[in-house]
Amino acid sequence: MQVQNKHHRFNKIGLVGSGLVLGLMLSLTYSAVAEKMVKPQLPLDDLRAFAEVFGKIKSDYVETVEDKKLISEAISGMLTGLTRLYLP
Repeated sequence: MQVQNKHHRFNKIGLVGSGLVLGLMLSLTYSAVAEKMVKPQLPLDDLRAFAEVFGKIKSDYVETVEDKKLISEAISGMLTGLTRLYLP
């Protein structure tokens, strides 16, 4: 029973965390759009995939991982990937 409650709690935390990440990404995108006055197409399928992976890690990963750690590592990975593209 206690394991089910813990799993249920992690599911809720994962969903809330996913919502926060998506909300943050969407708000940052809309801020950039307002500044540029150009409306780029949001990669909604990719954002949904990100949210799904985020939720899976929160609910099924062997160890508990904090939302902030997942988000900062995701951002770090994006920047690292971009940096590799532009290095000679």
